[in-house]
Amino acid sequence: MEQTPLDNKRKETKKRKAKPKPQPHPEFMKISQQLRKVRESKGLTLVDASQKIGIGFVFLSEIERALKAPSSDAIEGIARTYEMNECDIATAYRRVPNTVLDALTEHKELLYMIYNISSDETLSPELRKQLFDGIVSKGTGNK
Repeated sequence: MEQTPLDNKRKETKKRKAKPKPQPHPEFMKISQQLRKVRESKGLTLVDASQKIGIGFVFLSEIERALKAPSSDAIEGIARTYEMNECDIATAYRRVPNTVLDALTEHKELLYMIYNISSDETLSPELRKQLFDGIVSKGTGNK
């Protein structure tokens, strides 16, 4: 049977619509694998864990395969459910925990200070580090 121009057009459309297979984010592989191990060590299925966290199990699966990064809300739920440090998870995904964001929003002077030090191109990396180290040691009482 001879193909019509319409048949050829349908085939071309199908070829164009084929989505490339999502690739894992290399920078998230370590934390994603760690999350899976913790979930499994707690005897939780994807469905059980996702319900406790408050996200869909498909999304949790994508997080564990490093296909997607969790939102700050999801990170909070993961930390609570897996009994992990929220800051460690958040920084691995280059996010800021909601509690920190709330504090920075409430104390804008701290936010501006961090921003100004981070974005000042006249500061050398060494001086920038010294400034941040000084803030941290002053805030924790360490000298």
